[in-house]
Amino acid sequence: MDYIIKIINPKELEKLNPLFTAEDTEKFIKERAERIENRDVDVYVIESDNHFIGEVTIVFNDKRCEDYTIPNRRVYMEGFRVLDEYQNKGIGQYFLSQVVNKIKEQGYSEITIGVADDNENAKHIYSKHGFTEFVRRDPGNEYDPHECNVYLKRL
Repeated sequence: MDYIIKIINPKELEKLNPLFTAEDTEKFIKERAERIENRDVDVYVIESDNHFIGEVTIVFNDKRCEDYTIPNRRVYMEGFRVLDEYQNKGIGQYFLSQVVNKIKEQGYSEITIGVADDNENAKHIYSKHGFTEFVRRDPGNEYDPHECNVYLKRL
């Protein structure tokens, strides 16, 4: 099966609804669209048969946590998701490696990612992909109130 990885525009955000668990997806999509338009983020998707099966938001500028991003050097990977029926098939790892390569091609040398304490699968995958340097403990936010550890990957 062929997969397409691309950056989407704000008009395509609603096609991500199956990936979201937030109760207030309308507010989330509006906020995400504003961040895209302000060039604070890019939203990458992996697509199969004209359906988005995964997404990750790359944050270039995060005023909430200054050590997550550093202009022209460090980006933050936010909300990495793959639909349940596509998990445990290597698709998420493929998607992750492709997005990391695209970030490196843009000239960035560091990527951070937050990992919830109870997400053993994600911790294993991110560690395997080089996200091993501890940056800080994060208390969570309105869309994801879970505490997490933030890790760094140097490219």
